[in-house]
Amino acid sequence: EFSQSTVCSGRGTCLVGSPVGQPGTCSCNAGFTGPNCAAFLCNNIASTTPSVCSSRGTCTGVNTCSCNSGFGGQFCEQFVCNGVLQNAAGVCSGRGTCTGVDTCSCVATAT
Repeated sequence: EFSQSTVCSGRGTCLVGSPVGQPGTCSCNAGFTGPNCAAFLCNNIASTTPSVCSSRGTCTGVNTCSCNSGFGGQFCEQFVCNGVLQNAAGVCSGRGTCTGVDTCSCVATAT
């Protein structure tokens, strides 16, 4: 059955086909993509693309990533060291740099 809620997954507008009688195409609303506007966009990358969410998570909504364990940030672009994002104050107890998942590179201190 045809209804506004099912056309373009309810996330876009169906444009009339050309020439008349040909199938239409979807013009997706912001944040959606695909032939039927069924895919979300995260950082302008389709949720169905392997590189979405920095290849470290799943796009679960418009600009919403669910990051794999060990990664964080809006688009899973950061490592997490012992539960702290790599660019956060206090990462690696404030004595080093987070260089990988739960991997700190400690700063040498003078004695």
